Amino acid sequence: MYKARTTKDYKSFKSLKGNRTVKESHVKKLEVSLNRKNLNHLLPIIVNEKMEIIDGQHRKNALQNLWEKITYVMWHGLWLKDVEMLNSTSKNRALADYLEAFCELEMPEYLAVKDFLIEYWISISVVINLLAGKAWDWVDDSRAATMWFKNWTYKITNLLEAEYVCSSCKKMSELNKKAMWWKFVVALYQCMKKWMDMELFIKKFNLNSLRLVKAVKITDYISIVEKIYNWNNQNKFYHSYRQF
Repeated sequence: MYKARTTKDYKSFKSLKGNRTVKESHVKKLEVSLNRKNLNHLLPIIVNEKMEIIDGQHRKNALQNLWEKITYVMWHGLWLKDVEMLNSTSKNRALADYLEAFCELEMPEYLAVKDFLIEYWISISVVINLLAGKAWDWVDDSRAATMWFKNWTYKITNLLEAEYVCSSCKKMSELNKKAMWWKFVVALYQCMKKWMDMELFIKKFNLNSLRLVKAVKITDYISIVEKIYNWNNQNKFYHSYRQF
């Protein structure tokens, strides 16, 4: 049984490298809640033997701002992997939080994802799946890649194709900004994987960029890709897809 302790020595607590960034907006909300009723003694902060916070860094900051005592429990041998296990139960932890945490640990795959995002400004979930070669079946593959991304096992296996599709969309967006919308990017990638001639599509797009209009589903964008590609083209292309 681990004994709960209390302290006002706020400086004794340390941040664990790789943990998610503290969001001040969340700290402020906790301050309001704790000021109304402080139940920290029922949900103590968890630290390791180095006083690095494993769980409760937002609560710690909120209690410190209120000059309240902090109740904490020390567990020996806990590290970042244990933080991930605790945070995995929270729906509020976004992919961007995982990205920043792993980049802080200088993990190459995650640094590459961050560079890709800076270059192309596409949805992080799309980038994760494209780079992993998992944008083929958006329902099943996207879930797999997201799970890998969160549990340290993510690998980039599709860099060249991802760069080709995204750089092509970025160039086409000079004619129509919708070319960088994530569902169009995924649709174009799926058509390319079905052996559509990308160079020919780009030429057709340059002449028919206004045919790209706002749509709802990836399958709608696939239909738009087909129409642009098949315009004045005897060798028609049709993507055989299922309804999502």
